[in-house]
Amino acid sequence: MEKDTEDFTTVMNAAGAAALARYERLATQMRSHGNAEIAELFDDIVARTRAQWPTPGDPAQAPEGLFEDIEGHAGGPYLMTGQRALNLVVNDQERLLELATRLTAELTEPAACASAEALVSRARDHLAQLRLLRRRAWRAEHTQDEVDDSLMASSLAAFEAAAGEREAQSAGLQAALATLARKAGDAASAELLDGLAPPDTPPATGAVAPPEANSSHTVLVAALRDMEALFEAYMTAAQAAGDDVIVTAAQQRAEDALVRLSAIHRRLAEIDAGC
Repeated sequence: MEKDTEDFTTVMNAAGAAALARYERLATQMRSHGNAEIAELFDDIVARTRAQWPTPGDPAQAPEGLFEDIEGHAGGPYLMTGQRALNLVVNDQERLLELATRLTAELTEPAACASAEALVSRARDHLAQLRLLRRRAWRAEHTQDEVDDSLMASSLAAFEAAAGEREAQSAGLQAALATLARKAGDAASAELLDGLAPPDTPPATGAVAPPEANSSHTVLVAALRDMEALFEAYMTAAQAAGDDVIVTAAQQRAEDALVRLSAIHRRLAEIDAGC
């Protein structure tokens, strides 16, 4: 019985410690990016996680691949919002609950089962609280007016025309941002931004970079925001389309935008690493 309990406790405390270290790292990262509001949210999540795991173990003993790699997501931590932060945490805690439930089912001794079931019950309560916080964050961040329906169309020709215009607007902004990157002495970022637009896309004239784009990092974050908005617009068009041909075209464009998002994210990660 002691061995069963010890093994269960070791694995779960290690998993809790891995979650705690992840949120502490993200809080620090948000502050380094000037995102104080989300840093404070992660501080709160750290406090909640400490309460959930009062005796954390060794993070190195947590199961490999337990949590999703945030750096692998397009945008990564650079476009973090309250809802996204809580999506991340809820997903983590769902995985922890799944792990605890699976390990509990493997126990045979009554006392070990009772201890594990109590932990599972606390994990469910913790997850319910986080889901409530996520719902509130979603309501705070989303309104119907914020949906970009500019690419929704009733025919493929109309969709392609609207998409071409939107890509030209994006290309114009990326060109303006590339100019700022060159002025900042960042030739690699400028080259990336110059090559983001699809081939044969003439950039719209008159694009103005946001005033906060005054360094390599902020220039790329501005590019990231624009590309994410483009991706979301394509996904909205795909979800709303009643014609399978439009759905396919919008999804293909969304996938291409996602590739471009990932390229910007990788360059941001290189800058943060001092490359």
